[in-house]
Amino acid sequence: MAKNNQPLSPHLSIYKWQITNTLSILHRFSGVLLFLAAIDFSIWLASIAMGENSYAVISGLSSNWLALVFWVAVSFSFFYHIFYINYIFRL
Repeated sequence: MAKNNQPLSPHLSIYKWQITNTLSILHRFSGVLLFLAAIDFSIWLASIAMGENSYAVISGLSSNWLALVFWVAVSFSFFYHIFYINYIFRL
């Protein structure tokens, strides 16, 4: 704080929440989700290469409702990234 009790830089209370803030945060979260999906996809591919038993274990884990929710979120993230990049670079 300065000597006259004013902050040295703009405080968070003067900023208004904007749609660009939301889109930026959503873009970061969806990027993390796509990274996790790439790891999950590589585990799935490795289970195929390791044989029928390991594939059965992984497909059993992937057949619950939580995995379905995850892949729906991954689908949203994938298309969000495509449309966001298309909007930013005007392709």
